[in-house]
Amino acid sequence: MHAVNHRIIKKLKSLIKMCLAIPGKIIKLEKGKAILDYGTEKREGKTMADDFNIGDYVIMQAGIIIQKIPKDDALKSLKLFKQPDST
Repeated sequence: MHAVNHRIIKKLKSLIKMCLAIPGKIIKLEKGKAILDYGTEKREGKTMADDFNIGDYVIMQAGIIIQKIPKDDALKSLKLFKQPDST
């Protein structure tokens, strides 16, 4: 079971890197734009809806914020992503 978990983690990490689906936290909002904090860097993205707030965790794809995600899910994803590879 332990080896299976490492394979799953490794696969999830590769998928996250491929899709750039790392959750970012909105730290600034203004006129259709948001600044996202990824911990090691900050990026600007376009908001296509008005239902985002400072502190929300979101997924950005190609510079467009496409989805808000629950804080607990975002933190779990970030924790998983930061785990060291076992290979």
